[in-house]
Amino acid sequence: MNDLAYSARLLRRHPRYTLLAVLTLAVGIGVTTAMFGLLDAMFFRPLPLAEPDRLVELSLQSPGSRFGTVSYQEFLDIERNAPALQDVFAIGRRGVTFNHNGDTQSLLIHYVSGRYFPSLGIPMHLGRGLAEGDDRPEATTPHVVINHHLWQERLGAPADIIGRPIQLNNTIFTVVGVTARGFAGLHRMQRTDFWVTTQQSPFVVPGFRDDLANRSERWFRVMGRLADGATIEQARAGLDVLAARWREAGAREYQDASLVIRSRAEDTRKQTTNGAVLLGLIGLILLIACANVANLTLARGEGRRREIGVRAALGATRPGLLRQLLLESAVVSVAGGLAGLLLASWVVRMIPALLPPGAESMVLDVRVDGRLLIFALLLSTLTMLLVGIAPAWKGSRADITTALKGDARIPVWRGGRVQLRDVLVVAEIALSGIVIIAASLLLRSFAQTLAIAPGFDTTKNVSTFYMVPGIKGYDRPSTYRLLEEARRGAAALPGVTRASYGIRVPAQGNEAGWSAFFTIPGKEPPPGTDAFELRYTMVGPDYFELMGTRILHGRGIVEADQPASLPVAVISESMARQLWPGESPLGRRIRMGRQAPVDREIVGVAEDIRIGSLYEAPEMYVYVPFAQHPQGFGLLFVESAIDASALVPSVRQQIASLAPGVPVLNVSSFAAHMDLLLYEERRNAWIGLIAAVLALTLGAVGVYSVVSLTAARRTRELGIRAALGAGRAQLVRLLLGRGAVLAAAGSVLGIAGGVAAGHLLERQLHGVRAADPWSLVIATAGLGLVAATANLVPAWRASHVDPVAALKGD
Repeated sequence: MNDLAYSARLLRRHPRYTLLAVLTLAVGIGVTTAMFGLLDAMFFRPLPLAEPDRLVELSLQSPGSRFGTVSYQEFLDIERNAPALQDVFAIGRRGVTFNHNGDTQSLLIHYVSGRYFPSLGIPMHLGRGLAEGDDRPEATTPHVVINHHLWQERLGAPADIIGRPIQLNNTIFTVVGVTARGFAGLHRMQRTDFWVTTQQSPFVVPGFRDDLANRSERWFRVMGRLADGATIEQARAGLDVLAARWREAGAREYQDASLVIRSRAEDTRKQTTNGAVLLGLIGLILLIACANVANLTLARGEGRRREIGVRAALGATRPGLLRQLLLESAVVSVAGGLAGLLLASWVVRMIPALLPPGAESMVLDVRVDGRLLIFALLLSTLTMLLVGIAPAWKGSRADITTALKGDARIPVWRGGRVQLRDVLVVAEIALSGIVIIAASLLLRSFAQTLAIAPGFDTTKNVSTFYMVPGIKGYDRPSTYRLLEEARRGAAALPGVTRASYGIRVPAQGNEAGWSAFFTIPGKEPPPGTDAFELRYTMVGPDYFELMGTRILHGRGIVEADQPASLPVAVISESMARQLWPGESPLGRRIRMGRQAPVDREIVGVAEDIRIGSLYEAPEMYVYVPFAQHPQGFGLLFVESAIDASALVPSVRQQIASLAPGVPVLNVSSFAAHMDLLLYEERRNAWIGLIAAVLALTLGAVGVYSVVSLTAARRTRELGIRAALGAGRAQLVRLLLGRGAVLAAAGSVLGIAGGVAAGHLLERQLHGVRAADPWSLVIATAGLGLVAATANLVPAWRASHVDPVAALKGD
């Protein structure tokens, strides 16, 4: 305790050192801890699932299943014929309207089979999960489970929620359970709000009864658990037998089908690896900060040689001196850790405000909890060790002779020796180089993403209004008429450039448009199939003009394309190029569907639009008039010459006047849609940018401190050289030599480490290679500029030495 009190007094006597050391560590610990909180919520925090290592996911790979999903009937086959699996369950994702206190919202619902909750072992905050008894077609009372966030944020966290009724679409459901906090579905970045059993899904949408019976309606994912003692190879062999049985049944759609199984633990490991790489990038900042503080401590130790020598002469042992110096480092580290934790808690609270519009569907539970506190404690302990051990070991070697002589001068400069400070500076520069190269790769990847031509104009002021008139009794033709009236009414509003409608926005993941089978006269379908399976969508008049998508040949969808007029279609540029290379497809016929096929005439070729995501290759795609293929829902698109948000009340009012009672479930915009699409790339770029700025700053401080110390130790030598006629330029070159060598050594190591770090980041890069030459050039130039400045400033200042004062030792 005496040593601790003495350490505190010493640190108070040197406020500049103490403040700089504590602030440096606070930045390193605070930023690393805050980023751990964010990445923990995204990648690390385990979902509350029972025995997750035994969970597997199955997918159907065939021409008839683009996303690996299966039909409900296929799921039943798998459930009955997979002996190496137990607790097999299905998950179907859809949107649903939720009416609460007169406010109707569009939320996400999962239709799950009866083994979903028992198999996963999902903990409940209130009530129970859905059971096999709920998954019966003859059930008369539909049950629903809701997530903790919806219960708390939207319903006000009523303790008596179990047994209460809630309205989904047009049906009243009874709440039987609320999931525990921390579970809102199996996907961290998309929150599930409700769970209903598959057999009770027709209560939500009556048409789902047909979907469950139709073997070609594939929108379910299948998961299960390996049976006791079973291996994934045994499960794979059993699924191969089932797939062969389907092929033998004679259905052509199964000719190239296979059932693929993979462990969910593999996906978890990949996600954890991605998060660990980003956390490691930020962790390098902490190492740089530790090296900086260690250098400061070493520099301070040079001035304490006399104190240490006197204490040794008075009987202090080396272990005692070592303990004293380690305690000083511990005090600094603890203070830096506490300040860093305060910084981290502030940053964590700010994270929700930094999320893009529309990100409320993300499961991003970033909070200061036990995991974050333990992480901060571990960082502080690691910091204490990194900062304290080497300087304490070096400083505890007392020079009793010098102390007793009373010589407090700084020791004579020995230019040829490689000292610990030099090693630390090289390490700082090398770590800074790794961070800057990694950050350059992430920023370049983001820039490459922004440069992708999505096929539509993302800069337009376009608002989207999602409506489901079908839940209010509108049939599909009347839904079309309502959307057409809404389009015309919105187009007439002041400030509106044009309006249209459709069923989706571009680049919307798996909600990328529906698939249908097409036969095309004179064109052979893929081997093993009897038709082309193509994705398609329904759009209204002026759709392509509003999107900013060019019509390359022919025309787009116009008002004249009515239900009773000639069935037409517009095809994508890729489809025209693949099926009619060097020819015009205009006037050609394509037959859409199998049960009630419709012959459509191609009237236009549109520029390729990125359908599923910004990164996928353009594909064959078909646009049909909404009037000729209506649905019970739609998106109204409104383009304006002014701020789109200013028109939202007017459009809402106009829709309400046309269809009282039909709610606008969601209002968004192209800007918000792009923010969500670019969220991960922008997040990675911001993490990289913050890391690069901090690395450059801390690296510059480290180089500056060493060159300044070197100059101080050579003051007498510089004075002699100046007295003998050396000019300032000569003195600057003399001082720059060692700093330049250290900077060059650190830069070489940093570039090598940066290339290795690039390979770890490959999964998160788009359009950029791990050894991207531009990133290397940018990093080398930035690092060289900062190192040169950090070298030059103290060298130039030292070159102004007064020869008389230096020779007198003042």
